[in-house]
Amino acid sequence: GAGLDQHARRVAGMDLARIVYLNPKPHESGTGTTYSGRAALSVNSSSGNAPGRRLYGDAELTGRAAEYRYQLAGKVERRSEQGTETTSAWRATGNHDRFVGAARFVYARGALEHDRAKDLALRSSAGLGLGAELVQTDRASVSLRGGLDYATERRYAGEDRDYPALGWGLKASYAPWPSLELFHEQDGLRDLRENGVVLHSKTGLRVPFRSEEHTSESSH
Repeated sequence: GAGLDQHARRVAGMDLARIVYLNPKPHESGTGTTYSGRAALSVNSSSGNAPGRRLYGDAELTGRAAEYRYQLAGKVERRSEQGTETTSAWRATGNHDRFVGAARFVYARGALEHDRAKDLALRSSAGLGLGAELVQTDRASVSLRGGLDYATERRYAGEDRDYPALGWGLKASYAPWPSLELFHEQDGLRDLRENGVVLHSKTGLRVPFRSEEHTSESSH
């Protein structure tokens, strides 16, 4: 009818080069926040001549709006072996990114870490810097950040330390299929006083059993 003809003429008259998103997410349209997250848990137990147990878990939550992004992450590990007491390690991180362009952002981040086996009672760090989204597609993403951090280390037996550091972070992922993701994540601190390096890195495959996205929209 006439209504369909008018709709067809409007579509035909549109400049396709000006279309940025089809079915945009709330953060893409600027109407709300898109939330994503993941969680993993593993238990390993051995018996025989060297019985032991290892429990590991990690989780991550990301909130993305048009102008900012925040991320909270944590991991915990407990290890026990025959003849030794149970040791534990955990780490919690958080960052807030404020976008100053389509792919550039300034960030603030902080981290807390404990590892009894490494004589680390508590390491805390906080920093500021610049970052960029180098690749951002449905299948692949690469982001890089770098700046200045300040770290404080408290140890059980070793010497306590406070030091400024160069801080960086790298995240890369590629999903050849929706049910499989290859990833590499790294963040670190380089001590500006003694040239020591603290590095956290992980590489592997993720096979999600369930995928679900949550959004929060606002109206004006």
